[in-house]
Amino acid sequence: MFREPRSSLPKVFIDQRVVVRESSIHGWGCFATEDIEQNVLIESAPIIIFHGAATEALYGMNDSRHILQDYPFTWKEGLLAFALGFAAIYNHLRGNNCLWKQNFEYETMEFTTKRKILAGEEITIRYLPAMFAGSLWFDDGNDYRVDTAFEQQDILLGKATLDWNKI
Repeated sequence: MFREPRSSLPKVFIDQRVVVRESSIHGWGCFATEDIEQNVLIESAPIIIFHGAATEALYGMNDSRHILQDYPFTWKEGLLAFALGFAAIYNHLRGNNCLWKQNFEYETMEFTTKRKILAGEEITIRYLPAMFAGSLWFDDGNDYRVDTAFEQQDILLGKATLDWNKI
């Protein structure tokens, strides 16, 4: 499926074909400078792991949502992770062209192309699967009711499980 074995790549890296510039989606974004084929690992970002209760403490200290609550990725056992590198710059899009997953062995977040990304195209991820889209802290302008119904039906029928590595 992937072009080269994970062990042949450095533990931490950013593909040289990925750059940061202003985005029409929101603020900054990551863009491909050349075409990048499907199933290419474009970034393995180091992380800072912390307890999930820290985000609740931030809310309590400010009595409102704190901007740092926008950036952690799920980890394991009640932990969250701030990803370094370009990882926090990928914007959310329902029709994302890149997937993220945790690499527990290397303690990194990995970003792999979901389809071919063309030169100049913004690289996007989905922050949450459709069934949790109501948990997004912003309105992305999409109606996820159909996506959510299909995801829930497949899970209830045992045809699928919630796979965080595919969002």
